[in-house]
Amino acid sequence: MSMPNYTQDPLVRLDRHQIEFTTYPGDHHALGFVATRARCSCGTWESNRPWARADHQRAFGRHMGDVQVIAHTVPREYERLAVVPLRCVDAEHAAAVVREWPKPQDAEHGLFRREETLYIAYRDSEFPCSVAVWAHLRGHVSDVYAGRMLRDVA
Repeated sequence: MSMPNYTQDPLVRLDRHQIEFTTYPGDHHALGFVATRARCSCGTWESNRPWARADHQRAFGRHMGDVQVIAHTVPREYERLAVVPLRCVDAEHAAAVVREWPKPQDAEHGLFRREETLYIAYRDSEFPCSVAVWAHLRGHVSDVYAGRMLRDVA
């Protein structure tokens, strides 16, 4: 199934995802371009690399592709929550996290998966961090992916 461009997809909330640029201080003339950093207004994507705007916009497009996949994956009961992906070792490990997570899921917190990717729906950022640590300690998630989750969400 191919999806339309994210800008044309009715499931993608563009009002929640605006790219914001900040100019690095310094002599941009010597670089030959204006060095910027960029972030998404959703708070889940940021690039601190000193790139030109066009380079950040390409990276932002990849972020929005991920947002689009999530928009087509999120169950209705979690559509009002923030959702972050956490890549597990494989699909079996992702299923094990959903099945074995010790705390009950509710309207504020939830887990679901698609293949090897675990999706964590939350209102409080402590929840995805707890899931990432718990899943890592049980061998379901590598230290690299658990660390990225902690860095990006905490």
